[in-house]
Amino acid sequence: MEFLLVKGADVVVTGTLIYRAGSGIAVKDSSIATIYNNTIYDCGYGIEVYEKNTGLGGGHAVAYNNIFWENQNGSFSLSTDATLELSYSNLQENIVDTVANNYSLDPFFVDASSDNFQLSPISPLREKELTEKISEQFSCRRNSCTDIGSDLRPSASFYEIQRRFND
Repeated sequence: MEFLLVKGADVVVTGTLIYRAGSGIAVKDSSIATIYNNTIYDCGYGIEVYEKNTGLGGGHAVAYNNIFWENQNGSFSLSTDATLELSYSNLQENIVDTVANNYSLDPFFVDASSDNFQLSPISPLREKELTEKISEQFSCRRNSCTDIGSDLRPSASFYEIQRRFND
């Protein structure tokens, strides 16, 4: 089952740590979501975008500056009528996409087995900077979008959302 279900228009999911859930984020039935500055770990899929109810159409999402790691079925799943614009994110599938600036680097969490998803000092994601263009496109404050491992990214030590539907 999903952890975070997006239903409706103009839904924003940001600054969220989601782990050990069926699906991290599900965008369904013509819903529209913007998904950024999140860490999604050990879920079925990181993001699922699809049509659940026949005739309602697939969901639509724009996602950037997210970390998807160790999800059982992959970083994302799309149905044929859904759309996902994914950029400036770290994907687990060894995808190198220089156009959308997606990459696949071990995030080196401090201790994922103990639910500490802060990036360690040696994490290569600390150096992944968003360009000015992407910052302007998504109206990010420069200090909140400078790297994929921003200090504003939540960590389990002070902000935790976990296993809502999975227990």
